[in-house]
Amino acid sequence: MNLSQNEIWSIEQSTDTYAINNWGDGYFSINAHGHVCVKPTSNKEIELDLYEIAQSLKDKNLSLPVLVRFTDILKDRVTRLADAFDILLASGKPLYGKKLEGEWLDTGNKFNFIKATLK
Repeated sequence: MNLSQNEIWSIEQSTDTYAINNWGDGYFSINAHGHVCVKPTSNKEIELDLYEIAQSLKDKNLSLPVLVRFTDILKDRVTRLADAFDILLASGKPLYGKKLEGEWLDTGNKFNFIKATLK
């Protein structure tokens, strides 16, 4: 989008343009400075500014791109998924005609880091 010098880009425009409310699921948003921020814990008062994190990399002699994992988001998502399965299990309804059972598959599971992270 082209803006004239008299137009000011708003946080609402960023939110709409990047559809952050569609994919952020409450974990990601645009803060008052117009930066993408993350709320990695169930305590939604804790907010990390991703721009500030990126800027702080210079102090550590690191450069972009970097991979930042928010394990608290991972834990929350797994908890929400497990809760959904618990509700389904409690209902006694079969899933696709089969009894639902859940367990971690350790053999060849490329997501074992998740299991280790959640312990």
